Amino acid sequence: MAERGRVGDIRVWGAPPLGAPTSGAAISGAATSGAPTSGAPASDAPARDVWAWSERQARLLRRVAVGQTASDGDLGDVDWAGVIATVESVGVAELNATRSLLRQALALLLQIRGWPEHGDRSAWLIAVGGVLADVAIHLTQAMRPHIDLAALYQVARAQVSGVALDGQLPRAFPSGCPFTLDDLLRGDRAQIDAFLVPNEELGPVVN
Repeated sequence: MAERGRVGDIRVWGAPPLGAPTSGAAISGAATSGAPTSGAPASDAPARDVWAWSERQARLLRRVAVGQTASDGDLGDVDWAGVIATVESVGVAELNATRSLLRQALALLLQIRGWPEHGDRSAWLIAVGGVLADVAIHLTQAMRPHIDLAALYQVARAQVSGVALDGQLPRAFPSGCPFTLDDLLRGDRAQIDAFLVPNEELGPVVN
């Protein structure tokens, strides 16, 4: 049986924890550079202290901001490559967190469709609303071109399809994502309800 993950207190079957690296992020091609962790050049990554590095770089950059130059003491020690990578990584982390939330919302929707009579259905519906509310908070217009909802759906579908929940395989799922971002963010009930009501003729999923 697939390993369980969580959205809040709701179990998402086969899901990695929120914030863990996800296949959706990899499919969408995001970089995942982390913050450097010392005053050493960015290429000297091992054995760094992120607190000491960030404190020192912030202090140096404040001096640059008021017009001091590299000739003023130790300003030549600004780790420009590291600072740039760190600033970039802030945006990448936010994008990846948003992708992870979308993947989890899709996995929950698939669970609801897959096991329509399960006792946790109401809890799953509540969890979907909470996760999509978080997506609405995090998602920005600039992120939209970097969100591949079709790829995230395939990850979520693969995650849920192989699970036998209480001894039952899920009902069949559409092969492609039936939603747009706006369908999910608007809470388009007609579109979502049409997805959640399984077609009895399809029978159990076959992988």
